Amino acid sequence: MRRDPAKVGNAAHLWEGKLLSEHLRLHYGLRLGVRQCQRIFGQMGFRLRKPRPQVAQSDPVKVDILRAVRLKLPPYSTTASRRCSNATTPGRQSKLLQEGD
Repeated sequence: MRRDPAKVGNAAHLWEGKLLSEHLRLHYGLRLGVRQCQRIFGQMGFRLRKPRPQVAQSDPVKVDILRAVRLKLPPYSTTASRRCSNATTPGRQSKLLQEGD
């Protein structure tokens, strides 16, 4: 169990009760319930730690393209320049006011 589950033929990244139960049944013919496997983990000093979801980092170029498509504007090179230039451009402000009417 100290080895990665993928190295013993499983697709999962971490060992868990359900995976261990299935692994023991398939490879050794040993039938243990999921809860029993969880207890075994605890007796061996393991603890349940679910992986935290990671927030994906957005690609600034793709964000600009998406915003340009939504606002029907030409894409800018960075999102920071878009934020600054949209607020201060008089032509852009009047265009937004006309579109809102």
